[in-house]
Amino acid sequence: MAGLYLVVYFGLRAERNWARILGIVFAIIGIVGALATVLFSLMLVPYFDLDPVLALSVGLYAIHMVLVVWWLILAFRREVSHYLRFA
Repeated sequence: MAGLYLVVYFGLRAERNWARILGIVFAIIGIVGALATVLFSLMLVPYFDLDPVLALSVGLYAIHMVLVVWWLILAFRREVSHYLRFA
């Protein structure tokens, strides 16, 4: 997964608009995957105790989702779109 984010990073560094669009697609896929994982993990809590590992993983996924939403907000800004379109 980190390799895919590096493709987006280097594309953005080269000022390519396709990298912004690819980053948006990866962000949406990341949110859906993280949300599904968190919901599935929390559904298992009635069967197992809420152990520290599960709590840590849910917390890390929550941080991941916040960062991805932040990326989406930045990626959809008019200034970024305009800059990459005419770079």
